[in-house]
Amino acid sequence: MSNPFDPMATANYAANLAFSQARFQKMYPEFFRWFGRKTPYDGRPLRQWMDRFSQHLFYGNPQAAVVVSQNPLLVAAYTEELDCVAMLKFPDITGITAPLSVGDRLLTVNTYQEYAKVVSDLQPGPRGRESWQNFKPILADLFSDDQARITYLKSKITEAQWIYAQQLGERYLVEKPGHVRDGCPLSCMFPGTPQRLWPNFHAREIPPNFSASLGALEFLRRDKQGRQVDFDTVTVLLDAVGIHPEIYERTVDFKFHYELQQDQYFHTEINGVRFAITKAKAHAYDNVGLAFDQERHGFTFKNLKAPS
Repeated sequence: MSNPFDPMATANYAANLAFSQARFQKMYPEFFRWFGRKTPYDGRPLRQWMDRFSQHLFYGNPQAAVVVSQNPLLVAAYTEELDCVAMLKFPDITGITAPLSVGDRLLTVNTYQEYAKVVSDLQPGPRGRESWQNFKPILADLFSDDQARITYLKSKITEAQWIYAQQLGERYLVEKPGHVRDGCPLSCMFPGTPQRLWPNFHAREIPPNFSASLGALEFLRRDKQGRQVDFDTVTVLLDAVGIHPEIYERTVDFKFHYELQQDQYFHTEINGVRFAITKAKAHAYDNVGLAFDQERHGFTFKNLKAPS
């Protein structure tokens, strides 16, 4: 298996764990139903995502994670790179998550992402290296059967590190209530935030050979139409499905229209992505990787990367 990640975004020593499809299927059966099957957010086949999970658990960075709430089941996943935790929420699944209780020590395997600024649900600590602005934590205990290897990796984490991770998790519950990520490996990189917007998505012309992004645009039009979507999620989604070379190699003329109950909208376009948003909300969005251009009357996504 070759490492698909930036070597700097994984680990000095890899977790070397195997992904368990059986565990994933038991945790999230909605992705495997014959009828009413849920599809990944970007339209890619689930098999491609599970291959990605395998690479993540093999090459990723093993770190401490601690259960901080039983009902709902919340796990604080720690990263040394940012010296902080992300709060993950999981369903109650008999035989996998049901036995867990507050204080239980788990293993998170992390990979890292670079954005313009740290996403809003993370609180980097003084020990952080400031190299990354987001991370994706997948819990090995829930998605791998390599229990001996997991136990070994846990033994390498010091008692002080376990205590520190738990303290950060307990503090997080107090300081950032409601900032909870979906722990599913498909979405655990999306920042958790209670701040919601009501967007309407309108896809413009789609090139006929634009198969990879078509599913993503359909996701935005169909699944998100009329539903609440936090702005951090939109930012990460655009990075993933807008013009990220991992997904596809072309851009699309794609319009964002946010219904924010203001009268005036401003438009801009960058790398083929067109969107509209009110000037009145400019101050609220700069901390999630946006810059408001006063002269052009629009926003640019500072964290987006042009296709190679």
